[in-house]
Order: sequence, then structure tokens, then C-alpha cells
Amino acid sequence: MEAFAQIVQEMAGEDTIASRYGGDEFAFLFPNTEREQAFLRLEQISAAAAQREVMTEKGEPIQGIPVSGGVASFPIDGRSENELLRKADQALYRAKVAGRNQVRLSYEERMVPKTSHFTQTQLERLSKLAEEHNVSEADLLREAVDDLLTKYGVNSIES
Repeated sequence: MEAFAQIVQEMAGEDTIASRYGGDEFAFLFPNTEREQAFLRLEQISAAAAQREVMTEKGEPIQGIPVSGGVASFPIDGRSENELLRKADQALYRAKVAGRNQVRLSYEERMVPKTSHFTQTQLERLSKLAEEHNVSEADLLREAVDDLLTKYGVNSIES
């Protein structure tokens, strides 16, 4: 982790905000940076990490730190924090499925209609929640499905 943090400090730029998001996942904010420029910066970080030799806790050298990344940009990919995180996470998922150690841009997903059955009370509560948070019911339902998939480990990618 220290080697990766050093690479980020060297390459991300002084306006970049980097944060550990959970486990081995990090979030980078590139304020006032075009989407494609953020993508290129993340690719440069990935390439530098792949070149760096690091030591394991046992003192054994390892050549390179594999870095996979997903990029989402305001307002192109979303206007809320949740939407941007969801889109970046989906891009990251595609990078990992495609073989890891690569960066992917978010893209507009095609919605697939699916018949669903909800109780009247559920729909009324959903409508009220969407109104209170000034988001669409569809956004709330997508967020709930993502949380459900995460809860049951469907989003996790193991090598």
C-alpha cells in the first residue's frame, strides 16, 4: 500500500483528491479535469504501478502492482454522488472482467425492461422517498439492486 500511495503522490497531480474506498479500492477525484484527461492520468498511474518493484511483508520482491480502474465524470456520467460512484464501479467491474490491470470509461447503459411486482404500499413509500431526496424512483431502485448484489457477493470479482 505504501508503494502505491507513493506512486499516486508522484503522478496524480496536486489537485487530485485520493482516498481509500474500501479494502484494496481507492477513489480519485480529479477536479476541473476533462473526462479523457482523468482517464489518461489513471492509466499513467496504472502503468507506473506496473513498473514498480515492491516488497511483500515477508521481504520478497514483487514486480509491479496491478491496477484496474473505472472512470466516471460529472455531469456526463451522472449528476449525483451515488450515480457517479455506481458508474465508476461498473466501469471498474468491466476492467476486472476483461483481465484486470486496465482502465475503463463509464458508458451509458441500456435499460432493460423487466416486469416487477411491488405492493401499493411499497410504491407509495418509494415515491415519497424519491421526492424527499429529489431523485428518480428508478435511481433508488438501481441503488437498491446494487446494494443487494453487493450483500450477496455477486459484485465481487475474485481471480
